[in-house]
Order: sequence, then structure tokens, then C-alpha cells
Amino acid sequence: MNFFTLLRGLIGKFFVCGVIFYGVVLYGQNSTDQNSFSSDAASLITINEVKKQLTKKFATYKTYQANFKEVFRGKLRQGKIFIKKPHQVRLTYYLRDRIDMDVFGTEKLLYVYLPKYNIVYEQELGDSADQEFQGIKAASLDFLFANYAFDFYENEDLVPIFDAETKTLFNIISPATTNAYKLRLSAKDITRGLDSLTLWVSEAGLILRSRARSIDKKTVDLYFYDIVLNTPIPDNKFEFVIESSVRIIRDSFQ
Repeated sequence: MNFFTLLRGLIGKFFVCGVIFYGVVLYGQNSTDQNSFSSDAASLITINEVKKQLTKKFATYKTYQANFKEVFRGKLRQGKIFIKKPHQVRLTYYLRDRIDMDVFGTEKLLYVYLPKYNIVYEQELGDSADQEFQGIKAASLDFLFANYAFDFYENEDLVPIFDAETKTLFNIISPATTNAYKLRLSAKDITRGLDSLTLWVSEAGLILRSRARSIDKKTVDLYFYDIVLNTPIPDNKFEFVIESSVRIIRDSFQ
């Protein structure tokens, strides 16, 4: 096993979904805009109203936690995400009852721990980091609004976040259907990062599902559920202690 090849693949995938975890959720701007959707069910929702509600929602919470399912290259994985503003995030992927991958993020560092191989990848996210990794942090809501064209995927109606095919792909058993606004984000002019992004945004302004495609055509599909906001999360949830036996790989992209 070539560890550098393995880690490049993992980080490449994490970059695709990094816009959701880092850019949109963790580094979203704290807007004071109080605009919301119209209460008149007969009136049409505009794309700007959805964007305002999305921004407003992110301004209302200090902590975020959820379960997620991820489909990448046809493979389903599950995990948990914990976020504590302003700069703490943890994603834990599970394989059956054990941790398969643990990702810790701060404002300046990203750690990817692979227990199976007893290695940890440490990557700087500061100004001196490789441009690819700076891009993870660059995608705030303001960045997305400025660099991506937002539009409804087909129309402004609420639509189910899953069809029959994707329900099977995500192993969704519940017959209940959740509806959301389906948005298409297209890059205006970008040479790295995401080529396009599809978001399913609830009426309350929460991202329930995303499909991100990088410029090299890597696609990650994510579904967030059991979302809990503003419940205290202890700091030790984000502490990562590197044991002496663990192999450390630092900034191999530089």
C-alpha cells in the first residue's frame, strides 16, 4: 500500500466536501439579515430569498452536530459531524462498530487519522499552505455567493431530497419523504476546487443534502440527518492526541 497515494485520494475527496464542512458550515458568515421566506404559500420563492434564509440560519447557532451518509464512487459510508464555532470541527467515519477514519479541523490545521494503518496525515491550512488546501477554507458563504451562480435546479417548488434510486443508494428505509429547495451552483470562473454543487436546502435554511463535483470530476454525495443545533459540545470532543506509535505524515503536498 502506497500511503501517499492513499492519503492523496482521501484528501482529494475531503476537499470536495470541504466546502460543505469548512466553507459553508464552519466558516459561514454571521449575517444579521432578518429576511425570511414569505408566509404567503401562494407567492413564489426567489433564489435570493433562499440564499438569505441560508445565511440567516447559519448565524443562529454556535454548535452543530449531525449524522451523515456519504456516497463516493458508489460506496456508502456513515459518520458523525461535530462543529463548534468559530474553528473546531470533527468528522468521524465508522465501519460497522469501529472508527474507520477520524478528521479533526481547526483554523490552521487538518488532521486525518487512519486507525487501520496507524498513521495520521497533518496538513497546514494557513496562508503558507498549498493552494488546494487554502481552497478548503476559502469557500465561505460570501465566497460561494460571489463565485457561483445560484439557481433552482428545475423550479422553485419544494421537492423530495431522494428519488427511488438515491434512496436505495443511501440505504434510506423510512417511507417518510423530506422536501427541500433544490439549488444548482455553477462555478463562474474557477480553476481549482468545485466545478458545480447541488444543495437541498430546507425551508428553515439548513442544508440537508449536497452533491459536489470537483473540476477533475470527483463527486461526493452527502446526506445530513438527526441535526442538532446549539447543544453544548465539550472541547475534548475536538482534541486529537497523537500516540507515540502513530506514523505522522506532514504537508506532503508542498
